[in-house]
Amino acid sequence: MIPRDPDHHIPTVEAALFLGVTPKTLRNWRARKIGPAWARPGLRTVVYRVGDLIAFMEARRQTAEA
Repeated sequence: MIPRDPDHHIPTVEAALFLGVTPKTLRNWRARKIGPAWARPGLRTVVYRVGDLIAFMEARRQTAEA
């Protein structure tokens, strides 16, 4: 289960699951400099802050208009 603490960091695989995309999509977004904010705490490790993932989804929220 993905924590709801906005300051918690999760790895790419969990972030992809949270957003409903594949890890490859997140890698492509990083390469194209789009998508949610991320950090690289190690040479090969990429993590995402849960609060940034939530903000990313909220910014792209669509509503049905009549």
